[in-house]
Amino acid sequence: MHRQIRNGLKAKYPTAKFTWMVNDNLPSVVELIDPNDEVQFFPRKSLQDIALLKTVPITAPEGILREWISILQDSTFDLAINLSHDKVSGYLMSLVNAEKKTGLQWDGISQWAPMENSWLRYLNDHMQSGSISQYHYCDLLLQIAEVPAVIQNIRETKSDVILLQPFTSDQKKNWSLENWRLLQLWIEENTSYEAIVVGAPFEEAQLKKVFPAAAIKILGLAELQNEVKNSKMVISGDTAIIHLAALVGTQSLTLSLGSSDFRKTSAFGPGHFVLSPNTKCKPCHHSKACTQTSHLCEEDLPPEYAQNLLDHLLNDHHPLKWKKAPVSAFRTGFRNGFLYLEELSESKLTMEKDNEGRSSSLL
Repeated sequence: MHRQIRNGLKAKYPTAKFTWMVNDNLPSVVELIDPNDEVQFFPRKSLQDIALLKTVPITAPEGILREWISILQDSTFDLAINLSHDKVSGYLMSLVNAEKKTGLQWDGISQWAPMENSWLRYLNDHMQSGSISQYHYCDLLLQIAEVPAVIQNIRETKSDVILLQPFTSDQKKNWSLENWRLLQLWIEENTSYEAIVVGAPFEEAQLKKVFPAAAIKILGLAELQNEVKNSKMVISGDTAIIHLAALVGTQSLTLSLGSSDFRKTSAFGPGHFVLSPNTKCKPCHHSKACTQTSHLCEEDLPPEYAQNLLDHLLNDHHPLKWKKAPVSAFRTGFRNGFLYLEELSESKLTMEKDNEGRSSSLL
């Protein structure tokens, strides 16, 4: 999502040079950063790992940190923006030599600098897990940075490939692999599209337990971005591939489960879709385990709902109505310069129970 802010900054300052500060446990992020940009890695993971070693002096992490700070302070910037809004990034902001600083920052002495920007205060009050926000995370960061949104519309494409990414960073946000397999089979049997499953190298073994090897692509981030750009649609949980799709103008469908708060983190662009079960405990806390005896939000989103929506989007079947459904459907758009989500389930789609009590599409 932070590339959306970079695009806005580039639109406002077309000749500017950009430097990213990234934690060193995310080296692959470089694959997604413009090759003209510079990247400085903060040795966060390295410091943590060294601190646990009994064979090095206890002062070793401090020495590494001081050396890194010295290198950082050799550079000067016109503008520094904190896009992370956490304590570590706030402390680091106090070490950056910049004419202007925006975002959470330590005053370098004894306290947090005053949040004079009203959008920054709103971000601070409403974006933590469990809170309610009227604005998307990108909208707030764009307002804080005082830059325009650079919107990518859905591109026309002749691609016959739909990408499915089953895994996210949080188990609570995952739909079962069995559901993904049912959805993949339905796409290939009921549409003219090929459904390809994508994943990272460490996910390959799990994917091969459910999907045929020929249907799986294991990709790095740069390869994934290229696949997204050359696909008809991306279907995933709330994870990075959805934001890659928004950046390149590929339509996406997000299955919003668990800690996913789609109003804050949906694809930032017009014409994308979200399916979200109306489970009472959703969204839950990102860093805590599910509190229920079973994965209720997943149970409230059986494959038939995704199939019904895709039948409308891909086959142009009549949009019917979901009556008293445990799932809501949304389409993204922009209103007054801000992202909004139009709910579709009351007027566009249908899901009822057949005589045997099973969920079925009425088309």
